[in-house]
Amino acid sequence: MNTNEYMRDYMRKQYAEKPAIREAQIARSLARYYNSTRTSVQQENLDRKIDVLTHYGLNSMLQCCGEDCKIIDHDMLTLDHINNDGAVHRKTITTGIYRWIQSHDYPAGFQTLCWNHQMKKELARRRIENM
Repeated sequence: MNTNEYMRDYMRKQYAEKPAIREAQIARSLARYYNSTRTSVQQENLDRKIDVLTHYGLNSMLQCCGEDCKIIDHDMLTLDHINNDGAVHRKTITTGIYRWIQSHDYPAGFQTLCWNHQMKKELARRRIENM
């Protein structure tokens, strides 16, 4: 019996006698895997968001399209449906909006707005509806 076979048999016996050891080992492995995967997926999503917001930003830059707005922080920028049909559109797609936009070659009808201008646009829309 070589060293690898001996260790494998030894660990099987240990796991059979003390299943908590194996469960802890599995938990550690899964935590390492999910943390590394989560980090890479989060970075991919952030890169995708920045790419889309840059495409629809003022002069194809990462900037709000609002009049005289200088916001360039990607955390403060949002994607806006120009025709106010975002709720209907989101119900028809099966992926995230940024992924959908990239897969459909950046269709027209979107713009980059900061949170303030997004809210201002929504408030104006509601005023018009209530008149």
